[in-house]
Amino acid sequence: MATEWDYDKEDKRNQNGEYHTPSRSEYRLPEGLATDLRLSIDEAEEKMKQIGIERKTIQKEMKQLRNTSPKSFIEAVEATNTLSANELKLHGELQDRALKWLYNKGYIVANEVTLPNGKRADVMGYNEDGHIIIIIIEVKVSIADFRQDEKWESYLDCCDEFYFLPTIQARPVYYQNEFLGTGLLGETKNNLKIIEKHTLEHTVNERQKLHFLISKVLSKKYVYGYN
Repeated sequence: MATEWDYDKEDKRNQNGEYHTPSRSEYRLPEGLATDLRLSIDEAEEKMKQIGIERKTIQKEMKQLRNTSPKSFIEAVEATNTLSANELKLHGELQDRALKWLYNKGYIVANEVTLPNGKRADVMGYNEDGHIIIIIIEVKVSIADFRQDEKWESYLDCCDEFYFLPTIQARPVYYQNEFLGTGLLGETKNNLKIIEKHTLEHTVNERQKLHFLISKVLSKKYVYGYN
């Protein structure tokens, strides 16, 4: 049922009737208003189409970015579009668990520690005996990177033990590759557990400097409130 005011139709209908259609210009406004509304609706629909196209383009770009290989969390942050908000949140939660797990084992711990070789350790700590552990966290978006990772060996000079902490989804990749001797951590209800022990034999270089770097990160966080 049409509800739109049509001045010409109303004027014609009233020509032979008891009533007449006023000729004043304001009585023609509804027709103009209806026309303006139709134009606005058409413009809005066109904008929605453009937004839809842009959305698909962004999704395509995000998919391509997800196929990149972030070497560590902080390097991924330098290309912030690589990780989604949920993945960043998940990484942070795993990182927090790893920090608490090491701390409860008697380690002085820090996150995002820049190593002498330029790599960054997601979580790193040393205990009273100077024993150093590095934990690298692999989130779901990094499965492809995890599968092709051949650079983990560059961390070995900086720790006595090296562990991967992947999500449950990424964990099978550990067994599909030759991460021979590296440790593997998994989540429990409220903690972490060692699934595969670190068994590699290697030498730690610049042990005292590594202790200092961990302490420096902690000091910066204490003084400035961030790493």
